[in-house]
Amino acid sequence: MERTRIGLISFTDPRSVDLASEAVGHETASQRRLAEALSAAGMNVVQPFDGPVNSLGQVNAAVQAMKSADIDCLVLGCWKWTDPMLAVEAVRRLDVPVMLYTDPEESFTGLGCLSAIGASIWEIAPHTNARNHTRCYGDTERLIRWARGVGAYRRLRNSAILLWGGSYCLRMEHLQDDPSRLKSFLIRDILIEDQYMLIRRAEDIMKNNAHEVDRFIGWLRDNGVDIRCDGGRLDDRVLTTQAAFYLAARQRLSELADEGIAGISIKCQPELSDEYGVTACFLPAFLPFPADHAGPQPIVTAACEGDIKGLITSVLMNFIRPDVPATFGDIRDIVIDGRHHLVIANCGGASVYYARNSSVPAETLPGVRIAPQCQGKAGGAVGYLGRATEMTVARLGRIAGEYVMYLGAGRAVDVQPEMLERMKWGASWPHVIIDLNLDMDRFVDEVVSNHYSFIEGNIVAEMEYACAAAGIKVRRMGSS
Repeated sequence: MERTRIGLISFTDPRSVDLASEAVGHETASQRRLAEALSAAGMNVVQPFDGPVNSLGQVNAAVQAMKSADIDCLVLGCWKWTDPMLAVEAVRRLDVPVMLYTDPEESFTGLGCLSAIGASIWEIAPHTNARNHTRCYGDTERLIRWARGVGAYRRLRNSAILLWGGSYCLRMEHLQDDPSRLKSFLIRDILIEDQYMLIRRAEDIMKNNAHEVDRFIGWLRDNGVDIRCDGGRLDDRVLTTQAAFYLAARQRLSELADEGIAGISIKCQPELSDEYGVTACFLPAFLPFPADHAGPQPIVTAACEGDIKGLITSVLMNFIRPDVPATFGDIRDIVIDGRHHLVIANCGGASVYYARNSSVPAETLPGVRIAPQCQGKAGGAVGYLGRATEMTVARLGRIAGEYVMYLGAGRAVDVQPEMLERMKWGASWPHVIIDLNLDMDRFVDEVVSNHYSFIEGNIVAEMEYACAAAGIKVRRMGSS
C-alpha cells in the first residue's frame, strides 16, 4: 500500500529582528529532525523548502508543490514567531488534515507561535479540516500516530469496496447502509456484483485450469493444514469448489485492478450455502493473507454477509497497519477466571494469519484446520484456535442515522480446546478470544452489531484520529 504523504512546512519571522540567523538555523534543524523521524516511521515527507519560509510567495510555491504531490495531511512547524497569516494561507489552500507541531524549546517562542497560528486558523476556519486541526507539543510519537490515522482515512476516502451478492444477508438491517451518504465523506465507491461472477469463473477454473486448484490444495497440505473430509458436508468435490471460489475471487479482483478495491464482502447465505450448495469460507480466510501457492499476494480485507460497516471498519484498520490483516467475525461471550472475554468467531472463515499471528505460511498454516461446516448444504469451515497477542477491536455503527465508531484495545488469550467445548455451536469456526476488560452491562447496552473487526496491535489512537478527520464520533469499549 502507498505510504502516507505528509506535507511539511516551517515558518520564520519576516521582520528584521535580533538573533534572526540563529533562529533560522534552529528552525531548519528542527524541521530536519522532524522529517527524519517521520521518514523513519515509514512516511513519505514532502517538504518543498529545506528550512523555514517567511513570504507569501514562498507559501504559494510550497502549496503548489504539495498539491502536485497530492499530500494526505499537512504539518506546520511552529518553531519561532511568524506572521500567522502565512500559515493560515497554507491551511486555507490545502484542504487536508492539519497538525501544528512545536518542541518544548525554551530558547525560542515555539509555544507562542503555535498558539497564534492555531487561534488564527480557528478565527477564520475556512473549512472543516481547519476547524478540526490538531496540535502537538513535542510528542513525535503522537504526531506519527496522527499521520497514520488521517493518512488511512484519506486512502479509505479514495478506495472502493466490492460486495459480491449485495447486502442485507438474513434480513439483518444493520448490515445495510446508505451508499450515497458513505460516498460523500468516507469511501469513493461501493460496487455490487452478483455472486454468479464468482460461480462462472470458479466453474471455468475447475474445468479448464484444474491444476491451479490442485496446486492451491497441495500448498495447504504441504504447509500442514489439517483437512478433515467426512464424505458428506466436506468431500473432495466441495473442497475443490471452495478452492476454485478463492481463485476466482483473486482473478476477478485482478480484472478490476483499476477500481482500487481495498476490501470485499461475500454474501454467501443463502445463495451459495443453500442454493448452490457450497459455502465460500475460503474467501474471508485466505484473501486477507499475504501469500498462497503462487507466492506473495496483496492483502484484501474481507467480510461476509454484505456487512458494509463491518467491511469499512476492517479496511480502515488495514490501512493503518498495511502489513497485518484486519479480520472480522460474529461475537459471543465467555468467562475466564471470573472475567468476561469477547469471543470473535466468524461463521466459517477469518484471516488465517490469526492461527499463529504470522504472515509466514509455514508458521501459521499448521494451526489451521478445514472441517465440515455446521450450516449450509456443504462446505468446509477454516478454523483455528487464536493465540495471545495485543489486539484492537472496532465496529462502525449507526444509531438513528448518526455514525459512531466503537473502539477498544485488549489482549487476546491462547484459545484452548476446552473453551470451544463450552461454546458448542460453531466449534469448527476460527476463534479469537480477547480480554477488553469489558463492563458487560454497558457493552450490552451499547453493542451495535453481532459482527466486530479486530487487528493485531494497539491502533486506538490512529483510529481516533481517522474518525476525527471523517467527523465520526468514537465510543471506547473496555478500559483502553
